[in-house]
Amino acid sequence: MRAKELIKRVLPPLLVDLIRRLSPYRQPPFTWEGIYPHLSDVPTENGTYNCDDRIAEFLEHTGSMLALVCAGEKPDPGWHGEVGLLASVISASRSKVRVLDYGGGLGLAFIQLLATVHGNAAIEYHVVELEKACTAGRQLFADDSRIHFHTSLPSLRDGVDIVYASSVLPYMEDYAELLRQLAALNAPYMLLTQLAAGNFPSYATKQLNLGGQILPYWFLNLEEVIGIVTASGYKLVYEGQAGPEYDQSNFPKTHRIGRMLTLLFVRAS
Repeated sequence: MRAKELIKRVLPPLLVDLIRRLSPYRQPPFTWEGIYPHLSDVPTENGTYNCDDRIAEFLEHTGSMLALVCAGEKPDPGWHGEVGLLASVISASRSKVRVLDYGGGLGLAFIQLLATVHGNAAIEYHVVELEKACTAGRQLFADDSRIHFHTSLPSLRDGVDIVYASSVLPYMEDYAELLRQLAALNAPYMLLTQLAAGNFPSYATKQLNLGGQILPYWFLNLEEVIGIVTASGYKLVYEGQAGPEYDQSNFPKTHRIGRMLTLLFVRAS
């Protein structure tokens, strides 16, 4: 995964908002601002997550969650609850659950599976990320052979059961091509969470809640996203809202998402 292909997503805007409340940077009144035709049109500032400061910040957070699980605690599933539930259902009838997590940061969702999936099924987890995140993730999980980090989509001989993409599409310049590539993996399930989509034409905006940075961010047309995936051989079986309602009073009512979406697709028979 090259930097020009993905502006790195480690945590979605909701958790970033919570973390940034403790930051020395003054917080903007809104999470997003402005309407632009394309990501390339959005004015940015230090516009990448693939930097040492960000990686160190999220390494600390992911490491603390891992420590809790190792101590027998049950961290709040947050926005990864859906993939844990789906993996649990699959584990009831399989000897192994295989997940590909595109834009999965340092493996936070994998930790959630460790904390919530019961039964005897083994977990095989693949994270696709930018180079610095992969390096940090490999260091964090150096002694765990169940999780693997890749800088591009891997060729997996045995395939995967779940393709998972949480809060990553809004950062992808060519989100449509990414959806097609993920669908081409032919997983039985494709799960998209923390998706900023609605009944408006796709547009780009500025993400402001990262202290010292301004990132370009897509708000996607929901019908377009569903159409791309279903045209690739899937059918939509679940559509739901998740998380809080964002304050977008600085946007026209026609361009507000309200809450993030969760979409679950199954491979059509």
